[in-house]
Parts: sequence; structure tokens; C-alpha cells
Amino acid sequence: MTILYRRFETKGILNTAVLLKLDKQFRVDRRQFTAQTTTDLMGQLLASFDYLDSLL
Repeated sequence: MTILYRRFETKGILNTAVLLKLDKQFRVDRRQFTAQTTTDLMGQLLASFDYLDSLL
């Protein structure tokens, strides 16, 4: 645990770093999913909902 606290001084900073990394990966995955599905804007919007549905 001390290794984590060398890089992250508090649990809050560690939690923020983890959430930012997860958010970044989520956005990349969603973008890839929608790009593979369609190129038109309405199709991409609907594909975003399909991506969210696939997570459940």
C-alpha cells in the first residue's frame, strides 16, 4: 500500500486518478464502437445507446 501512497498522497487523489483513467477508456471504447457501427450522426447517437446497453 505504501507504493500507492508514494505516487498518490491521499485516497481522494488515488480515486480521482482511477476514475479519470476509467473515463478515458470508456470514451475510447465508445468511440470505437460507434465508429464501427455507422458514420452518420443519428446512427452514432443510437450506437452510443447500444454501447451502453452492451455494458449491462
